[in-house]
Amino acid sequence: MRTYLLYEIANSHGGSKDYIYKLIDSLPQEKNIGIKFQVFKYNEIALKDYDYYKVYVKFFIDRQNWKEIFTYAKSRGFDVWIDVFDLYSVEVLKNNLSLVTGIKMQSSVLDNLKVLKCLSETIRNKKVKVILNIAGREIDNIKETSANLKTNYFPKNEIILQAGFQGYPTDKEDLTVSKVRILKSEFPDTTISYADHVDGKSPLAFDIPVFAVLAGAEHIEKHVCLNRNKTKYDFQSAIEPHECANLIYKLKECEKILGTKLVPDKEVNYLKTTIEKPIAAVAMRAGDVINFKNFDFRRTGQDGLTVAEIKDLMSKRYILAKNIKPGKTISKNDIKKARIGVIIACRMKSTRLKHKAV
Repeated sequence: MRTYLLYEIANSHGGSKDYIYKLIDSLPQEKNIGIKFQVFKYNEIALKDYDYYKVYVKFFIDRQNWKEIFTYAKSRGFDVWIDVFDLYSVEVLKNNLSLVTGIKMQSSVLDNLKVLKCLSETIRNKKVKVILNIAGREIDNIKETSANLKTNYFPKNEIILQAGFQGYPTDKEDLTVSKVRILKSEFPDTTISYADHVDGKSPLAFDIPVFAVLAGAEHIEKHVCLNRNKTKYDFQSAIEPHECANLIYKLKECEKILGTKLVPDKEVNYLKTTIEKPIAAVAMRAGDVINFKNFDFRRTGQDGLTVAEIKDLMSKRYILAKNIKPGKTISKNDIKKARIGVIIACRMKSTRLKHKAV
């Protein structure tokens, strides 16, 4: 699969490590698929007056358990990604750099100067990819922010720009898949990612990623959970493990539709077998100069030179080497290079201008 698929576990685990391991075991794995984990500490991501502070406490997983989770996911063949929210995220990343393929920064974190500084020092010279989610930002701000981050914080890291936000779930009207096309136009040398967050129960949960790829996305993020009906958190836009195969299938079919060549072999053959070839409209004789006024154009099973080939030979002064009957094509064996001679007449007996050319 050419499209990169990133499973987003988010906080569907509710703080349960067993849930995470079961989910890792249940997800289909193949080339170009990774798993992303949201790593944060309650008192570094929020203050106690924040509505979800107590929930964040429940979600907390310590450093050692994260290391074991990352190691296990890696052993199962998945790329490991981390959502960076705070300094705790960076610390966990620093202790697991050998296991991590990339990190993601949500749009809400892109202005956290302390996190940016610490993160930059951690991955500046490492082959760690960086997803920048740009939800809620206008194009001028996206340009300014991405340029600043690339220049001052991640000069050697591959930057991936991501569209999409979580609306628990996100309404169809707010998906703005067209943003992918705009981002690809404004940042032609940058990989574009899309995270749809549409209702996981909707058929669109499998179609929107395809639409995004058709719009130019090369990277798809998709929320996953073990069971929407039994999961308390982050289930709204998640698909279940047994449904992931359908998403992978659709992405592969999408790649087939997009193709890898501008003109595939069968299309070349289609034109070759249906093109109207030049055929003699009248009898033509050996020695005649080739002239398109003497041709008609028809589909035929005969082999013969194309218009372009005949034009090229005409420019090189080829003529007919054989007689051609009406309704016949011309082959390379039917033509030859014209021999051009020069005749000079002289006054042989002139007494005034002897041997002068006439």
